[in-house]
Amino acid sequence: KGLAEGEGFVDPFTSKVGDRAVPGDAGEPIQTAFHLPAFPALLAVVSKLGLTSYDAHQATGCVCGAGTVAVIGLIGRRLGGETLGLVAAGLGAVYLPLAINDSLTQVEALYGLMVALVILTALRLAANPTGRRALVLGAVLGLAALTRSEALALAVLLAPWVVRLAPGGWRRLAL
Repeated sequence: KGLAEGEGFVDPFTSKVGDRAVPGDAGEPIQTAFHLPAFPALLAVVSKLGLTSYDAHQATGCVCGAGTVAVIGLIGRRLGGETLGLVAAGLGAVYLPLAINDSLTQVEALYGLMVALVILTALRLAANPTGRRALVLGAVLGLAALTRSEALALAVLLAPWVVRLAPGGWRRLAL
């Protein structure tokens, strides 16, 4: 709410009255860097579109979850064909730990999508290493890191794998 209303990143549950922090939004907003910006920014965009209710924000998480399932299907298709893609998407759709995050308005709904996109873009880069695909992978990794900081570990883990799979390694990368 605070980001959508131009207040910046503020604590949605506490405000400042005088020199005391109080529950609720009765006082002045308290600036915070408690959460990484990607998920609050996504919810702010949804709120700016007039969808400010908790249900609308839950639906946003569900859209992220549906996107995650779709990308999991694309990963499966890339790795093993149409059948594997459909099986992977089906398993992703019923995998309870993945599905449960979608309606909780927690960052994990977006993070699952970001991790799936990182894997898909890494596979694309490994199949055809170009500078453009490397930039796309870097951008997706950056967005994932703005969602959850441990996404930075993906860069460390993926680099040797992508280099090993890419024909000619990084020498073929050219803008």
